[in-house]
Amino acid sequence: MFHYSNHILHAEDVAVAELAAQYGTPLYIYSASQITQNYQKLSDALTATGLKTTMHFAVKANYNLAVLHHLKNLGAGADVVSGGEMQRALAAGMTADHIIFSGVAKTDAELRAALAAGICQINLESAEELKHLQQIAAAMNIQVDCAVRINPDVDANTHAKINTGKSEHKFGVDIETACQMFNTAKGSAVNLRGIATHIGSQLLDLQPFDDAFAVMASFMRELQQAGHTVDVCDIGGGIGVPYQSHEKSIDLGLFTQLLKKHFAGFGGTLASEPGRFLVANAGVLLTRVEFIKRTAHKTFVIVDAAMNDLMRPAMYDAYHPIDPVQQTSAATMACDIVGGICETSDIFAAARQLPENLKSGDLLAIGMAGAYGSTMSNTYNARNLVAEVMVNGVHHGICRERWDIQAQMQLDKIPSWMK
Repeated sequence: MFHYSNHILHAEDVAVAELAAQYGTPLYIYSASQITQNYQKLSDALTATGLKTTMHFAVKANYNLAVLHHLKNLGAGADVVSGGEMQRALAAGMTADHIIFSGVAKTDAELRAALAAGICQINLESAEELKHLQQIAAAMNIQVDCAVRINPDVDANTHAKINTGKSEHKFGVDIETACQMFNTAKGSAVNLRGIATHIGSQLLDLQPFDDAFAVMASFMRELQQAGHTVDVCDIGGGIGVPYQSHEKSIDLGLFTQLLKKHFAGFGGTLASEPGRFLVANAGVLLTRVEFIKRTAHKTFVIVDAAMNDLMRPAMYDAYHPIDPVQQTSAATMACDIVGGICETSDIFAAARQLPENLKSGDLLAIGMAGAYGSTMSNTYNARNLVAEVMVNGVHHGICRERWDIQAQMQLDKIPSWMK
C-alpha cells in the first residue's frame, strides 16, 4: 500500500525516496500487499455466488514475472493473448491447466505452442480460427478444450478504445455464428465446451455487465437445450477502479448478486479474467523533476519519465493522480507535468496543482500505474526501458532491470553488405 508517514510517501514500510536512491528513476514500484488485498476482495465476491469459480489474471495488464508469481501464489491462473504472455505465465510458475488463451489473432505457431503446453482453454474468436485449430489439433493428435467468445452487442460505456462488446468491434462472434461453430466442432479434435465474453475495460457501472450476462446466460441455456455441453462460462474482466476522487468503485456485493441472478443453477465453472482491478492501485511510477519551465502562457514541470514509460495519458487522455513524495504546506501552482519525448502528446497532466516551491531534483509519484503501465512501455527516442521494483513490508528488490541503450543496441546489426 502507498501512504504518507511523517509527510514522506512510503510503499508499504519503505520510503520511496530510498527506492529512488537505490534503483534510480523513472521507476515502477509495486506493492505485494495491495495486490493481495485486491485479490482477496474479488475472490470473496466470487465465492459468495455459491458457484464454482476460477480467476485468471489478464496478463496484458501487468506481465512482470514477480507480479505473476505473487498472483500464482494467491491462487490465480492466467488469461493470455499471445504466445509471449503464455511463456511469461509459465515462467512465473503458473501451471498450464490454469491458463486461458484469448485474443483475435493467434498464429498457427501460437496455437501449436498452446496445445503442446497443455493449457486449459482456448477462447475462439472466429469460425476461421476454429477451422485452423481443428486442423492443428488433429495433426498433433490432441483433444483441446475451447470456448467461443460471443459478442453480445453491449455498449460498455467506457473509453472508445477499450470498448470491446459492440457488434462493430473486432472481438468475438454473434450468437448465430457461435451456434454454427458449436455444430461444426462436433466430433472433431476441438472440444467446444464453453462460451466467453468480455465487453470492455474500466467499467464503473454494473448495467453493461447485467446486459452482457443476460445475453450470455440465455445463450448458455439455449445451447444446453440443443444438446450441447456447456461446462464453462467465461465472464471476462472489465471491473474498473477509481482513478479520480469523484469516481466510485463497483459494489462487489452487487456484482455477486448479478452473477447469482444470471447463473443460478449453472453446474459448470464460472471463469473470470480480472486485470486492472487486481494491480492498478498496487503500482506507482516514481519520477524526478528535471526542470521547472515558466513561460508567458503556463508553467511546465519537466520530469525524467515520459510517455514511453507510461502511455495511458497520451493514448487515452487518461487521468492519473500525481503527488509530491515530500508533502508540504506550500501554496500550489497550476502546471503541466510533461516528459522529454519530442511529441506534444508527451504530457502526464495539464493544469494540475502542485506545490509552487517544487524544484529540480524533487520526486513525484504518478499513482494508479500498476495496470497497463510497464506492459505498454517502450524505448521511443532511444530511451532506457523503465525499471521495476516489488515491495512487501520492509523487503524490496528489482523485478525488471533498466534496459539501457548499450543493451538495446546489442540487438541491432549492420548487414555485412553495408560494411
